[in-house]
Amino acid sequence: MLNYLNHKGTVILTTPRLILRRFTVDDAQAMYNNWATDEKVTRFLAWEIHESIEKTREILTQWVDEYDSLEYYHWGIEYMHDGNIMIIGGINLHGVSNKSWRAELGYNIGSKWWNKGIMTEAAKAVLEFGFNEVGFNKICALHDTENVGSGRVMQKIGMIREGHFHKHSRRKDGSWGDIGFYSILKENWDNK
Repeated sequence: MLNYLNHKGTVILTTPRLILRRFTVDDAQAMYNNWATDEKVTRFLAWEIHESIEKTREILTQWVDEYDSLEYYHWGIEYMHDGNIMIIGGINLHGVSNKSWRAELGYNIGSKWWNKGIMTEAAKAVLEFGFNEVGFNKICALHDTENVGSGRVMQKIGMIREGHFHKHSRRKDGSWGDIGFYSILKENWDNK
């Protein structure tokens, strides 16, 4: 067993229906069209919908610059739709703790592609990579409890609910949201 994490950065991951790959600034139009302007997607997220494609380009430029770090894990989700491969969302591992071999999973996808198992498929690929390639011991995830679909993804990938934080997050509309905290350990991933 290694005594450290084996950081590899954002490498290409594939599943039967998806390619998870690094974002490029050329993804701006697809990101803008497919989820960055989708109010259903941003309802429970900290960021506002993008008012212009320039905002999308600016964010992508920041993300692309982060790929220089081997500890930066942020994938665009490519999916075949109507005969075209397009980028429809993103998934990442952030809050990396080298000391505790832990990371937090985050994701979003355009609402047109909800309830098709796409995010579950992408998340399983990221967990497999995180546990077996990087060496994380624990991967966590949080969701607003009113965002039931996000919690279902966590359950489908084998995460266990560890906690419920009451009025833990202030939403964009000023209301308070409860947060569900989920996680999965490498030993549980290996044994499923």
